[in-house]
Amino acid sequence: TTVAVGVIAGTRSVGLGRVVPGLPRPNDGVVTLAETQLPGAADFLALPLAHSQLLASRSCALQIASFLDSGRFQHALAR
Repeated sequence: TTVAVGVIAGTRSVGLGRVVPGLPRPNDGVVTLAETQLPGAADFLALPLAHSQLLASRSCALQIASFLDSGRFQHALAR
C-alpha cells in the first residue's frame, strides 16, 4: 500500500526561533525551507507562517483537509 505524503512548511521567521544564529532563509524560525524538501512527496506548500503558528492556523488546517480529501494542497488559496 502506498501512502501519499504532503509537506507544509512555514516561511515566517519570528518567535523564539529567531535567536538561532545563522539559520538560513527562508525559514519558519526553527526549520529551514530546504530542510522540508522530501523526495517523493505528492505535494509541497509553503505558507507565510512561523513554526508554532502552523499548529493553530486555520489556513494550514484547511490545506491539510484538502490534501487528505484530494491528495493536493490548494495552492491558489495559499497566496
